[in-house]
Amino acid sequence: MRRLRDIEGKYAEAREATRDADASERPRQDVQNVAKAKAHVQSVAAGRRLAERQLAEIARFGKRERLLEEF
Repeated sequence: MRRLRDIEGKYAEAREATRDADASERPRQDVQNVAKAKAHVQSVAAGRRLAERQLAEIARFGKRERLLEEF
């Protein structure tokens, strides 16, 4: 994520340094694309954490079922 912040900062600086409206359009789009990429990475990370919790719950449920079968 730090690298994405660095890239986003550099694009923002390039946009601010450009006086021409047409020339600043490209860095503006780049900043938006980096923001979308960051949001996607955060979404994937959140999904991974959720999946890990769900798998742990499934494993605990399976162990509990096996223990009950022994009695």
